[in-house]
Amino acid sequence: MLVAVLECLIVLFGMGLLHGLVPILTSETFPTKFRYSGAGISYGLSGILAGMIAPPLLASLIGQDVAHHWHYLPLVYAVYGAAAMLALLFIRETRDVRLEDLDTSET
Repeated sequence: MLVAVLECLIVLFGMGLLHGLVPILTSETFPTKFRYSGAGISYGLSGILAGMIAPPLLASLIGQDVAHHWHYLPLVYAVYGAAAMLALLFIRETRDVRLEDLDTSET
């Protein structure tokens, strides 16, 4: 029961917040004609890359001894978080820009 509760907390607070913030962050970085396809492609590719790297990496790092190697799971989350923060440095700021101006600016 404890493992199920912890898994729900990890999924809801770890991945749930991430999945909720991604559309907000990516929707204004593309002009209107590319907005949802651009955000969808980048979101889809990130899901594929994260989904194909983390499980085999964690399986090889943790192995059968989960009790002694559990710390690799938050470490991988921290690496993904650091990569996300680094990616945020390259997203242009749209706070003071009108949405109509996003369509006329060069991307």
